[in-house]
Amino acid sequence: MGKDLKGKELGKGITQRKDGRYQARFTDRFGKRRCVYGTTLKEVKNALMSEIVDDYSKNNVVDPNMTLDQWYEKWMRVYKKPVLKSSTIRIYIRTYHCYIKPVLGRLPLSSITKLMVTDLLNGLGKRLHKSTVNNIRTVLCDLFSYAMDNDLCTKNPAKGIKIIGTDRRKIVTLSREDQRDFFFMAKGCFYYNLYIVAVNTGLRSGELRALTLDDIDFKNNTINVTKTLTYFRKSSKDDFLGYKISIPKTKSSIRTVPMNSICRKAIEDQVQQLNTLPPIDYDSDVLGKLLFVTRNNRPLMDEVLGSSIRTVRNNVNKIRASQNQPLMPKFSAHTFRHTFATRCFEAGIPPKTVQSYLGHTNIQMTMDIYTEVLSDKKMSDIKLLESTMNDINTCRAFQKIS
Repeated sequence: MGKDLKGKELGKGITQRKDGRYQARFTDRFGKRRCVYGTTLKEVKNALMSEIVDDYSKNNVVDPNMTLDQWYEKWMRVYKKPVLKSSTIRIYIRTYHCYIKPVLGRLPLSSITKLMVTDLLNGLGKRLHKSTVNNIRTVLCDLFSYAMDNDLCTKNPAKGIKIIGTDRRKIVTLSREDQRDFFFMAKGCFYYNLYIVAVNTGLRSGELRALTLDDIDFKNNTINVTKTLTYFRKSSKDDFLGYKISIPKTKSSIRTVPMNSICRKAIEDQVQQLNTLPPIDYDSDVLGKLLFVTRNNRPLMDEVLGSSIRTVRNNVNKIRASQNQPLMPKFSAHTFRHTFATRCFEAGIPPKTVQSYLGHTNIQMTMDIYTEVLSDKKMSDIKLLESTMNDINTCRAFQKIS
């Protein structure tokens, strides 16, 4: 039994400190000793009873002082890094460090409320797209879900929040004029063959940069897409170059893409170009066989490819500006993929076939992304129908009998 400063019995676990304050101790359901304090005996008894009730009702947590930053490090190490692809890991890291950590990182897990999370997501929604904000909410929701499983918090403050944000970014494709001018200006460029293959196959940048000659089937005129090339920050001197070959994220991304004569010629030219490059100075089974590389015969970064595209586009725009013509919009290597799909739809290729070319998981993804392109095609198709109807209506129904 505890006593006050005058020796009076106060009850089990309750004592009076030298400064006159009262304290009460108890062992919670985690086996951890807890202390509560009060200026009066009644106050400390009420605080003790509240803590005991919370412990019985499982409203307390194992470590009320653990911050979101501390939990994020454990969550990544235990639950994410062992099972996710390196490309997905980088997305999680970037999402947390760019959007979540600056606002909530230093706060104790148990102190983060739904109001705080909603305020964060609403603020991000004013400058980011809905899909991006939703990805941030998904990361937060997963963080708190695992935290609850480990008795680090009692509620998930990221659940049930309505996401706001700007609509999906408009798909950028090259018009026929843009495509013509770009490829005319790109002739002789080191990456010209890659541009040609990209716009004729719809392959993603990572898939293009991971291609080897073994992936090309010249007999059947097809390209086997089975891997992707990613770049990561080297964590140690043992990390080779900072590049990694991995399988695509989804099964549908593993596919066989037909190769037209234009694409085939570009690949054959690329093989000849590889013979003019310096020999590789590293040993790697796959990286040493890449089809599209830098001038130094090294794996190609997406940023380097983007820089080469900007150079060609700027050269086009210099001529257009001098002739008072509309400038070519900014675009990335992914635009070649969108342009390929657009040309497919313009040529009348069914969406289901385009889906297989692009490696989309389902037809709805293809339809959602290219809604505007398909809408434009509907208008052009109805004009063709109108022309056909006019031809029929203007024809004589019967020939005059002589």
